Amino acid sequence: MPENKHIEYKQQVTPELEKEVVAFLNSNEGGIIYIGFDNTG
Repeated sequence: MPENKHIEYKQQVTPELEKEVVAFLNSNEGGIIYIGFDNTG
């Protein structure tokens, strides 16, 4: 599944991850962050 506005892939936990988590929490639609994957899955 490719990244889109509801799915993000992250290779590792970084300080920027917090901003993405907050963005998903503030969204009406939410989202999923997969940690340990690159953009190709």
